[in-house]
Amino acid sequence: DANTTSYDDGSVSNGTEYFYVVTSIFDDDNESGYSNQASATPMLGVTVSLGDAEVMSGEEVTVAVALDNAGSVGGIQIDFVDTPDNLTIVSAAGTARVPADWSLSVAEQADGSARLLGFSFSGTQIDPGSGDAFLVTFTASAAEPTTVVLCSAGEVVSDAGGLAYLTTGGCGAVSVDVEGINIDLSGSVGPLDQGESGMLIVSMDNPYPVYGIELHIDDVPESVTATNVTPSANLPASGQMSFSEVNGELIVLWFSLTGDYIDVGSDVLFTIDYTVNDDAPNGDMTFELTDETVFSDNLGQSMYWGGN
Repeated sequence: DANTTSYDDGSVSNGTEYFYVVTSIFDDDNESGYSNQASATPMLGVTVSLGDAEVMSGEEVTVAVALDNAGSVGGIQIDFVDTPDNLTIVSAAGTARVPADWSLSVAEQADGSARLLGFSFSGTQIDPGSGDAFLVTFTASAAEPTTVVLCSAGEVVSDAGGLAYLTTGGCGAVSVDVEGINIDLSGSVGPLDQGESGMLIVSMDNPYPVYGIELHIDDVPESVTATNVTPSANLPASGQMSFSEVNGELIVLWFSLTGDYIDVGSDVLFTIDYTVNDDAPNGDMTFELTDETVFSDNLGQSMYWGGN
């Protein structure tokens, strides 16, 4: 039939390569020569899927890796790609689906991905079925709240004879939260007239040591001018502080040339004295930290912060 363009062979065995050719019949009983040869190897499929998880930066998180396998599994190799690269693989364990004698190993790869290898020296297999097969543990590190997309890649899932199944991968999401620095601005509540003085107190609650500070404070609308900034007596004595007004924005810098730092805790940082400008508009004014504000760790890296 010239309209037949496909052929289903229902009498094959998985893992065996089959070869096919086509001929045509013309003038009732004349048959052409063979066409070009095509081949195919039927194979059961396996689907790999990853669960979602949540974790605080600096802590460990376990991600469930599920297999949906119609045939027995004799070995696996699965890579994990995290985007962005905020996860580092630590360990892996099998669930009840995995025979107890299976050897599981994990390793970080040079490109930032991670690899899971699993097999049995005695040839035991994961039975056909579906559900969580492996629990893979990572450490998470992020400077700010981040959603990491974790996907499987380069999946090799083989049967007892070492023949690879046709495998489909999957992705999950790991939400990494960060315990950040909290900044509080408080002080004179007014009302204050033009020419009068007020005070702003800057306090910090920091869960990690802070090695450097660069505050950018706006008064909205533009209404006051800073006259002095006094560091708290609780700050390291070796700390260097300076302040300046740039285009109506107050910038306060603090750091230590000797490597001293502000230890973990909650305390006042600075007391800022200001004068209300003669041309200040009537009405409410608020102090705001801008996005240029930076708190630095011992490596000079920016730390996550929030404020009110």
